[in-house]
Amino acid sequence: MFAHDDRKWPELAYGAVAGTVEVVDCVALEDFPKWAAKHPAYDLMDHKHVEGPYCIIVKNPIRFAQPVPYKGALGLWEWEAPCTE
Repeated sequence: MFAHDDRKWPELAYGAVAGTVEVVDCVALEDFPKWAAKHPAYDLMDHKHVEGPYCIIVKNPIRFAQPVPYKGALGLWEWEAPCTE
């Protein structure tokens, strides 16, 4: 992973939420071929981001027009958009 460097990656938003996804499943990589056979719509077996030990399957991605500033939560969590009124 790259170190945080605004000069090297000026187009990235740090300390912000760029969008949301719905988590569908979390599959151990060794079980992924069997899972993928049952879910042909997810043609991911040879995708460069399928790596282990687990593969988190998502759907319904929503990319925000502008990143929403947000601090203090890493990983997966249920996020409620801050009120903009």
